Amino acid sequence: MIIERRKTYKFKLYENDANVHLHQQIDVAGLVWNHALALACRYYGLYGKSINFNHLQKHIAKLRKSSERFCHYQVLG
Repeated sequence: MIIERRKTYKFKLYENDANVHLHQQIDVAGLVWNHALALACRYYGLYGKSINFNHLQKHIAKLRKSSERFCHYQVLG
């Protein structure tokens, strides 16, 4: 029988400008990920195959440029 042990670590990040920017980037990355995941699931449901990564990249780039709703995606660069 194999017993797996996991270690956990606790970190405390104090508020400063670098952490605020990092937190903002993580939030936006989560939004982009969730949007792309929902799009990929819809595409698979409709067509029965997965969407190409390049098509997802082009779609997200188009959203960043065209819609004010997705302008915060520009934080990721």
